[in-house]
Amino acid sequence: MKKKPPSKGKKFPHFKTNEEMARFVEENDISEYMTAENLIPFNQIFEWENKDATITMRFPVRLLNVIKALAAKKRMPYQRFIRATMEERVASQIPQYIEKPS
Repeated sequence: MKKKPPSKGKKFPHFKTNEEMARFVEENDISEYMTAENLIPFNQIFEWENKDATITMRFPVRLLNVIKALAAKKRMPYQRFIRATMEERVASQIPQYIEKPS
């Protein structure tokens, strides 16, 4: 069953270009859009989406054993630990907060 995020706050309009978005930000008060109710940390954004894509990865046995040990220490399944670790790494490479999916 898919989780649904709470829907509060104004949604950003969709923009076709970066210039369009920049103009909107310059000409409007975006504080109504940038609230705790309508933003969540990026590393949690994927929790609201279906996990319908599957990948196969090959790991050295020692690395997989370390991953499993770290996951057990956090009391979580190792595959979830791998996904969470990947999400954290991606989040560190892009802006910290993005708009919730609708």
